[in-house]
Amino acid sequence: LAEWNLMLGYRNYSDGFIYSDCVNATARNMFIRTGDDGLEVKALGTYGGYTPDYEKATNILFEKCSVWNDAAAAMGMIYENYTPVDGVIFRDCSVGFSTIGSSNANNAPLNVRLTYPGTALWKNITFEDIEVYECGQSAFTLEWHLNGGKVENVLVKNITVKRAAAAIRVAEDTGKYSDATLANLCKNFVFENFV
Repeated sequence: LAEWNLMLGYRNYSDGFIYSDCVNATARNMFIRTGDDGLEVKALGTYGGYTPDYEKATNILFEKCSVWNDAAAAMGMIYENYTPVDGVIFRDCSVGFSTIGSSNANNAPLNVRLTYPGTALWKNITFEDIEVYECGQSAFTLEWHLNGGKVENVLVKNITVKRAAAAIRVAEDTGKYSDATLANLCKNFVFENFV
């Protein structure tokens, strides 16, 4: 359990709080002010120095957290997807300002972004009861970059966005996937009360 933390960073790569390859982990009542990603989950596996028999990332909860990020992503499953992830919840959180300029169109307050030579399955991901006050790009991004893996069972529910350039962005920047292949890599996404 990590709670009641104030994290301030202003440079690129000054990520806020990361749960990497964690099991039954909770972060609660945090304020993150960063020049990069705010709240994130990663799955590095042996790439991150873990032995092959370690437990995979499961049951991770972020709740009652606030983020202000100047670049990258405010919260989500972000990049490194070497191993499976099952059960991540971002609940009752807020993004005050996600002041991302037009040069960073791939970033958003809420993210599921798969990248690197990953083939892992990320599943059962929830973004619920979240307010985004202002963001310079899309409020939600689903992205594949450099042969990212698969994602399924994503619920985006009760999201209030006050100001954003767009609502949802889906991107695949390798140019090698057909629409049919992308449909196989991305299954069962539900957007409910996204306003």
